[in-house]
Amino acid sequence: MHKKTILLIVDDPRTEASLCECLRKEYNLEKAKNGKEAAAYLTKRVADLIIIDFELKGQDGLQVFKDLSPGHRTIMLSSSNNISLAVAATKLGVCEFLRKPINARELKRAISGNLSQERTLLHFGDDASWLMGESSKLAEMLDRVLHAIKLNRDVIFLGGRGIKTQSAAYFMHLNSSERKKRFVKIDLSAFSREALESHFWTMLQDLIYLPESTSIVNEEDRAGSIYLENIEKIDKHFLESLFVFFTKRQKKIDKSIRLMLEVLDAKLLAKLGQNNFMAIEIPRVCQRKADIPRLTNLYLKRYANKYGKDIKYISLNLLSFLSSYDYPGNYLEMESLIAMAVISADSDHLDINCFPLDLSSIMGVCLKNNLRENKSLAQAKQGFDRELYSTLLSKVSGDEKKLAAFLDLPANVLAERFESLLD
Repeated sequence: MHKKTILLIVDDPRTEASLCECLRKEYNLEKAKNGKEAAAYLTKRVADLIIIDFELKGQDGLQVFKDLSPGHRTIMLSSSNNISLAVAATKLGVCEFLRKPINARELKRAISGNLSQERTLLHFGDDASWLMGESSKLAEMLDRVLHAIKLNRDVIFLGGRGIKTQSAAYFMHLNSSERKKRFVKIDLSAFSREALESHFWTMLQDLIYLPESTSIVNEEDRAGSIYLENIEKIDKHFLESLFVFFTKRQKKIDKSIRLMLEVLDAKLLAKLGQNNFMAIEIPRVCQRKADIPRLTNLYLKRYANKYGKDIKYISLNLLSFLSSYDYPGNYLEMESLIAMAVISADSDHLDINCFPLDLSSIMGVCLKNNLRENKSLAQAKQGFDRELYSTLLSKVSGDEKKLAAFLDLPANVLAERFESLLD
């Protein structure tokens, strides 16, 4: 029987010896002493499970996990009894958090449970990596995508400003049985004028009609999925015709082709009726709070690499702030903020001082943080002032004179106000 492979990311000899003694008879064990060695291994070979020691020398085990591919099931070991650490690890996607010294029975139970779970292997591609995460809203969306694929349903993606609906559609295509065929995108705004509508139908027919038996068209040259964007730009008659056409597919139409529509306004669905379409809502950033560390790390790595910056992490202070921000511009806003911060950064990490956030955004986060807790109005006001001044001071890298000038206050008045807030 083929042994499952477990990658151990451990640099403590005693912990490594304990793991090997417990597991080597049942599993094929591979070893890495740090994140760099683990990443090099995973680029060439496959591990069925990863075990990471949180207490790596000179490295944060949680950061090592975040830097590795999120598709691997992972068990984390730690001698700490810190509950908040265990919760943070679980939120980031760690499957099990076990305490050291190692309990052999507990470890084997955790490994057996995780290796026996059948998971659908999803293909994300580079452009859909923002769809990886553990939040409930994201899990709900992915479940609906898989259900629509299983039932061979056409789909309406409910997107919005700052959401890359096209990459979500391509992700669905990539995980369908038609993935080897073409993914075709059509911008309906190009056919918004009535005189151009006939050109659309001609093009569509060329894409969806079954080829003749004598056709020499290769299978991979045929359409597998058709994605239509800017549906709001065409008139009601055109739109209704489109829905009817796909709902009542004729015999000559290739029924394996999936139609995917981008709709920005949910009210449009009520007007048209969904017919054979399945509506799938793409969650906004504010609905994926548990995934914000993963998302910010994704964009950090992308732009640090693009601009040749050696930036390794985001400070906890900034990460806490970003977790409370609402992102009205969704993923594109988050990506843009991280990109600009990377450009501005002059150290090995990102902090509030290099983030392009205006005063109203900072005030909004501070207000929300203090209204969220069960405080009296006076306590909430003091907490708001304390957090606001502390955040603004971080924004100017601790320069009190600069902050006083920005707030148009005498330096001594600002110092007195800080002192009163700390009492």
